[in-house]
Amino acid sequence: MRFRSHWLIVGLVLLFSACEGERGSEFYGDLLSSPLGLTLAQSEHETGWGRSDCYSCHATENFHIPRPERRDTYDMEAIQQQVEEEGLSSCSSCHGNNGVVSP
Repeated sequence: MRFRSHWLIVGLVLLFSACEGERGSEFYGDLLSSPLGLTLAQSEHETGWGRSDCYSCHATENFHIPRPERRDTYDMEAIQQQVEEEGLSSCSSCHGNNGVVSP
């Protein structure tokens, strides 16, 4: 029993350490250079395609980070505020329906 508890603790530490990170540490790619622009394409979003629960994979604190090397053409602070206020419903207004079929 003691042996199992050690492995459980090691597993939990690894799990939680994988979830931590600094703001902007997760890079989602450059949608502006993709074939469909800001609209998500199935070929570029295979794991999440057809899922409406964006936050299950993406951390909101890593969304819409201004990237100085790219000289963003969008007001990222305003977009971050919109996401904070509207939550998941704000995603489709810029990124399309992500393959989610409306009921």
